[in-house]
Amino acid sequence: YIIDQYNYESEVISSTRIRKSLVEGNVSKATEMLSKPYLIKGKVIHGKKLGRTIGFPTANLEFSDKMVIPKKGVYYTNVIYGDEKFKGLTSVGNNPTVNGTELTIETFILNFDKMIYGEEIKVYFVERIRDEVKFDSLDEMVNQIKKDEEFIKSNPFMRIKMLKEGTPQFQVFNDDEIQKMLGFYSSKSFKDIKYKTMLYV
Repeated sequence: YIIDQYNYESEVISSTRIRKSLVEGNVSKATEMLSKPYLIKGKVIHGKKLGRTIGFPTANLEFSDKMVIPKKGVYYTNVIYGDEKFKGLTSVGNNPTVNGTELTIETFILNFDKMIYGEEIKVYFVERIRDEVKFDSLDEMVNQIKKDEEFIKSNPFMRIKMLKEGTPQFQVFNDDEIQKMLGFYSSKSFKDIKYKTMLYV
């Protein structure tokens, strides 16, 4: 991709800056530069099913180690399943409370009760809520999850940024184009890519 450059916070927007923001957990800044929340999509796979036993069933997302994964922590996300959109609470981490070792991306989807193993969902990272924590008990963890749930209930759904009136027509990419552009699915080396983005109304 060869596209015109655009600045954010007085610096040129680039794939390197976006990646850095994501691995540091600053998904809000990445959103500003991408013009939409960062997306990870994949199939829902079987996990330990601990969430179901404590009242918060989660969709365990299959992902590639070639993807850029946001910093470990808990995020407010929006989930697209088919043509439906839901609010989600996504944990990126190793589940230290239950001595987990593998990195997982698990999402509790609000107002959702379908069995979707093997089906694809899209998870958009809207806002980072907190760090991953090793709780002293499952009860303590559940109490915190309830607080996290109240936080996401009070927040609006994501919105794609619209152009300000009179703003030049910046080029906008769809999700697949963004991921290819940032090299998320390529094992080959890539050049830093600088590109234009959209602005808030």
